[in-house]
Amino acid sequence: MTKEELNKLSQKIEDISNNFELKPFSGKVKLLKENFDINEIKSPKQYLETIDEITEVLRETRLLFLYSVFNIVCKEEDKLYYFDTPYQAAMSYSALTKKGESFYLLDEDGDYSEIFISEPFVRFIDDQYWELYE
Repeated sequence: MTKEELNKLSQKIEDISNNFELKPFSGKVKLLKENFDINEIKSPKQYLETIDEITEVLRETRLLFLYSVFNIVCKEEDKLYYFDTPYQAAMSYSALTKKGESFYLLDEDGDYSEIFISEPFVRFIDDQYWELYE
């Protein structure tokens, strides 16, 4: 991601976050601010567009997280970096590799697949490489 794209993503996240309280109400649940005006959403179409915007920001945020971790992990191009335990999805994925500016997963058939941006995969990567943050 370029610095400009990162700044745009940060601004989108901040704009969405401004509608929620800073401190969680319970656990990780954050309430909408009292001054949030539901009337700003005028139609079902606008509501769906808002959901799409939030979903896209979530996707971009997950991708940013994954790329930041993988850039630290994958120091050499075309080298396989094996997970402690394989990631299980439609099939088993055992390693990660970098090719150019992209990252790929090695599957059980020996093929390379694009990385996932699902929440379970993000959690798997976070658990796998949590020591990078210490």
